[in-house]
Amino acid sequence: MEQPNKIRLFALIKLPIIIVAFFVMRDDYYDIVLYFKEFDVMQNFSNLVSLIFTTQIVRWSAIMLIPLIGVFINKKVGWLFILSFYYLWIIYFIYFLFVAYKAQGKILSLGVIIVSLFFVAILNSYENSSATYKIKKEEQIKLNIAAFLIAAIEVALITSLNF
Repeated sequence: MEQPNKIRLFALIKLPIIIVAFFVMRDDYYDIVLYFKEFDVMQNFSNLVSLIFTTQIVRWSAIMLIPLIGVFINKKVGWLFILSFYYLWIIYFIYFLFVAYKAQGKILSLGVIIVSLFFVAILNSYENSSATYKIKKEEQIKLNIAAFLIAAIEVALITSLNF
């Protein structure tokens, strides 16, 4: 694979994941600090663990770890994790499209779905799937289904646990 294609792959596919993960994790960090200040709880490891399991503060960060790990793995697993991130946005915003009451929310959801479909198409192109991640055409459909299932499970967790 040529060098410009690697730069394009990073800029188009991997950089948005890194940016979204950064902002999600930064916001969760601020929420944790605010929680400890607001409830005047001692900051120790056991209180942090109980915070993780009793509140919804770090759940989005946990979900963002999957594609973030995929960004740094240039194998099939990395491709699967990255693809599941874009499927997550497609499924989640299709769900939001039906739940949103305002037209602005529906327009935003539609825009995110279209952009995510574009990224899925780029990831499924021969140049990225075969040349970069060494995925055969026969495996590509199975891995797409697996990525979709990972995303569907994440959306089910998000909607059922009120993220």
